[in-house]
Amino acid sequence: MDSRLSNPCRGPIEALGVGIDIQPGDVVLRCNFATVEDGIVLDRRTGRIREHTDKLAESISGIEVAEGIYAYCKPATEHRPVLVLRRQGLSDQITDSDPKAPNDGKPYLPVQPLEDTLEARRLLLESTAS
Repeated sequence: MDSRLSNPCRGPIEALGVGIDIQPGDVVLRCNFATVEDGIVLDRRTGRIREHTDKLAESISGIEVAEGIYAYCKPATEHRPVLVLRRQGLSDQITDSDPKAPNDGKPYLPVQPLEDTLEARRLLLESTAS
């Protein structure tokens, strides 16, 4: 049995909780709305925003973040939305970009592949090519 099915990460669990239809091949991430200026994280929780997160999520949903990779976003709790990256041939074997607390004044971390496969590198390769 695939360990990701028997012990899934928080993204797919949150997605199911807010009613997102997960499709095979989706990369599903639990993330934070954050305040970033010039690549520097000013507040990794945007003041723990609770209002208008639906509008923030809607502004992200449907955009093409890299060639053929579309983002879908839905608010979950407070400053934490669920982000789905959709395209066949992606891998969820990528690093976290959160610099973790204390983080004010630090840049967000670049996402890196955790395995040496095209599927794991695809998000990085195609987002830098755009």
